[in-house]
Amino acid sequence: MLNIDRLETTVAAQMHSARIPGLALAIITDHELQYARGFGVTTTVDGAVPVTADTLFRIGSISKTLTATLIMRLVEAGALDLDAAIIDYIPWLSIRSGDIRTITLRTLMSMTSGLMEGSVATAEYPLPPLRQRRDLRGLEEHIRDDFPYQFAVAPPRAIWWYNTGGTNLTGHIAEVAGKRPFADLMHERVLAPLGMTHTMYDPSVAMTYPVALPHVILPDGSVTVERNLLDYVWMYPGAFAFSTVRDLAQIALLHLRSATLNGSRFLTAESIAQMQKSHGVVGTATQLNYGLNLFLDTYKGVRRVGHDGVYFASRSKFVVAPDAGVGLVILHNRGEEWRVAREALLDALFDELLNLAPKSPPPPTTRPGFFRGEAGIYQNLEDGERIRLHILAGSLHVAVQDHIIPLRPITETLAIGARPPDCNLPSAPYIPTPTLGIEARPETADGTGFLMLNGKPYRRRDADAR
Repeated sequence: MLNIDRLETTVAAQMHSARIPGLALAIITDHELQYARGFGVTTTVDGAVPVTADTLFRIGSISKTLTATLIMRLVEAGALDLDAAIIDYIPWLSIRSGDIRTITLRTLMSMTSGLMEGSVATAEYPLPPLRQRRDLRGLEEHIRDDFPYQFAVAPPRAIWWYNTGGTNLTGHIAEVAGKRPFADLMHERVLAPLGMTHTMYDPSVAMTYPVALPHVILPDGSVTVERNLLDYVWMYPGAFAFSTVRDLAQIALLHLRSATLNGSRFLTAESIAQMQKSHGVVGTATQLNYGLNLFLDTYKGVRRVGHDGVYFASRSKFVVAPDAGVGLVILHNRGEEWRVAREALLDALFDELLNLAPKSPPPPTTRPGFFRGEAGIYQNLEDGERIRLHILAGSLHVAVQDHIIPLRPITETLAIGARPPDCNLPSAPYIPTPTLGIEARPETADGTGFLMLNGKPYRRRDADAR
């Protein structure tokens, strides 16, 4: 039985310590929404109102899960095929390098398309200026104008690379298949049927409701609002939805009830299974995987799915245990540095709701000589930084920046190591980095080797002899 008084005291104390103005929390147990309330206020400036379960937050990348839900609805309607080439739907699409014909909706939604995150400008290919694009054709215009500057840096499924642009592209493909602007299509096919009355995309509409605005700490120590409700229509599918914990609980329930809500079938169980199935290995010490716009992990033997989100200083997360009927949604308008404590709070809630042992599980077993990643120099595909995977005194190590870090082979493809405090390695969004995780990827058909380090892809540049 959840101790509500203790929970609310803990949340209020942690908000005070982390200087979070507003927060909302929803808890699902026994496949039902049991608890939803807000804490604090929408803003620290004039006009603040108390946060409730119906206060809007911009939810960042949880928008991707909403978009994936729309795609699966269109797949079931026969308008889309997850494994058809995306140029079957938009034949005019091109990219600067790589074979566009090999990219499908499934690889876009699982972050395994091989496309790099973001566009790259060169003297030969200067990027066009980013525009607000408030008009309903803004998403298509963005794809036409900006996507030709994209690179495919690896064949599909060779690497995992978190890619918001790929989700925006899937949103436009939905527009083409559904013959409606993305936001209208989302309302008709997903939000209205699920009763998500407080989920929307247009900031001019969102501002007619109470909105929890993002906040930052200034150099003088004061907490102030970030005034930046950007309106890039082309970011609606990947990051720019507004929602509430009560509405997002409907998405959580969708993944707990085998796609049935209010006694009617919203998606088939097979569609939900496809979303929750691993389609990409992220490459982390925690063995995180990715489905169709869902992160997948295992916590103390319990399977979990969900997604995180960031919009400037605001943070969001939903996570469910589909086999246990339990789910959590949390939204807050400040506090990246609170993330570790937030994850501990959510894990403690899972412990209490599922009667799990509070202590951590034992560390994974080291399997000497089991890791099959090839020694050599590997280069980060994003920033060009190089690391070296090699054998020292018979043991696996990685040289990164000014550190040589011993690694413990855990599986054939995963090795882990302690990250030095002053080692500022990049990691994929939403990936905690106290431990290094190196995941070896199979060689591609042309013999190229890749590995993943904390969710970031690296290409082998120079193989060493073992």
